[in-house]
Amino acid sequence: AFCPALAVVELDSNGCATEYLENVVVPFLNNKENIYGSLSCMMFAPQSFFLEKNTDDVLDKTIAHLNYGTVAVNTLSLLGYMAALEGGMWGGHYKELNHQSGYGCIGNLYGIEEQPSKSVVRGPPLLQSPVFDGGAKLPVLLIDGMHVITTSKSTIGAVLGVLQMLFVRGIVTILHPLARYVYSGGPKILTRIGITWGKSLGRKLKQQ
Repeated sequence: AFCPALAVVELDSNGCATEYLENVVVPFLNNKENIYGSLSCMMFAPQSFFLEKNTDDVLDKTIAHLNYGTVAVNTLSLLGYMAALEGGMWGGHYKELNHQSGYGCIGNLYGIEEQPSKSVVRGPPLLQSPVFDGGAKLPVLLIDGMHVITTSKSTIGAVLGVLQMLFVRGIVTILHPLARYVYSGGPKILTRIGITWGKSLGRKLKQQ
């Protein structure tokens, strides 16, 4: 079973990014007495970090020394699992001998090595909106659709329920402007048009 959990650990730093990553962060994360398992890890770096000199080399060295099956930079480690479908791998790191994240890996479609080291996925700089923004609200239509699917007793019921929901929402979307028009005095305008048309018709009849 899986569930979300967040534990925060503050590590001391002398202000030097290179020494902090190499001498503090990496040893702490690789120590299995501190962190259980080696399936994946994520790193988040602001745009200001990449603007400094030689930071690309520092980041690459850090990624190389992290004993995790997937290292995600500025994105979700979930993408490492998706990368396995494109030739990457998904599984614990081969140096983690306690096998806390299982044995072996999936993927590695190209058979690059007998035991691949890791998959590395990179996201856009933090100045851009993330691909999966957990802070943004999901569309109401999507939430309602997920509710219909999860509460349906069968696949057919889920499909019919979603179609019914979309149909009703479509009707409401079409009728909503008309309802606003009616409540904003639309009938008065229609009445005036009818009276004017009636008077005009009456004049024509008298002339005949």
